[in-house]
Amino acid sequence: MRRAAQVAAALAAAFAAAGCATTSPDAGSGSFQDLCEFQREGGPAELSAVSRIGDNLYYCVDDDGGMLHEVEITFSPDGESSSFIVRSGVRLDGRVDLEGCAYDPLTRWVWVSDEHDTSIRAYDPKTGAMVAKAAVPAVFREQARGNRSLEGLAISPDGLRMYAVNEDTLKSDGEPASAERGGVVRIQEFTRADSADLWRPSRQFMYATDPIEGSDYKGKSVSGVSALCAIDNGHLLVLEREMSRKKALLPMLRGRIYEIGLGPGAEAEKPVGKRLLWDENTMFANYEGMCRGPDLPDGSRTLVLVSDAGNGADANVLVLVER
Repeated sequence: MRRAAQVAAALAAAFAAAGCATTSPDAGSGSFQDLCEFQREGGPAELSAVSRIGDNLYYCVDDDGGMLHEVEITFSPDGESSSFIVRSGVRLDGRVDLEGCAYDPLTRWVWVSDEHDTSIRAYDPKTGAMVAKAAVPAVFREQARGNRSLEGLAISPDGLRMYAVNEDTLKSDGEPASAERGGVVRIQEFTRADSADLWRPSRQFMYATDPIEGSDYKGKSVSGVSALCAIDNGHLLVLEREMSRKKALLPMLRGRIYEIGLGPGAEAEKPVGKRLLWDENTMFANYEGMCRGPDLPDGSRTLVLVSDAGNGADANVLVLVER
């Protein structure tokens, strides 16, 4: 059987299993709890991704204008005090609908995914000039559903692996997520030998998203992946986002974070195992960006999430802590 036929058959089987329990990636992590949640005061509204530079500095991108923002996000270990301050901003050449953002620890560039043309490009964060691009497999561009293309982007701590994911099921892979079953998206791994090397597509994995829990809202209810975070050189955190109506007139949002392992034992022919670490109804906060935050004094790791405040959603920052 040809490789394409094998993948198609595997995806068909994956749809039958989507939404069912999957095996744990066995990474030994705990779960995450809310440390603090606060509203952003001023600054850009429609933030779609966040990536930590170091200390309390982060890069954020928006999906309405192609801007890269350097921001300072601070919070106390007890979550009682917090702040979000925009330090600077630059427009990225030719960008339209930025959905993913990943700081490159080796080159100090910023890689961004653009849902408008299904591209992944690197930019000089000081000038906004494009400096490199990654070779994205054609299937993401040719088979993506409208506004459901490349959504999450992450680079491993060693800087030698990059991961991208589409938000919802590609046309060639079946139907999108519904109340009856989840969808299947593709996580694309890129690798390079060093900072001077080009990113090259390597392995590709299937990931089964959860079904839509609530009822439909004007045909716009969705369940898909909105962000990735590489926690080490073999494990990723996946942020799933759902929008549906639940006992209320207006739709509500829900977020879930799963941990997956993409080590040598992961198989490309079936959905990777995932383990639930956080699950919360986020009401009107549309969390689209996620990255590692600084560790707390007791060694607990944190995650920083930013919401997209478009269409009247809340402009929030959420900090989670591992317990």
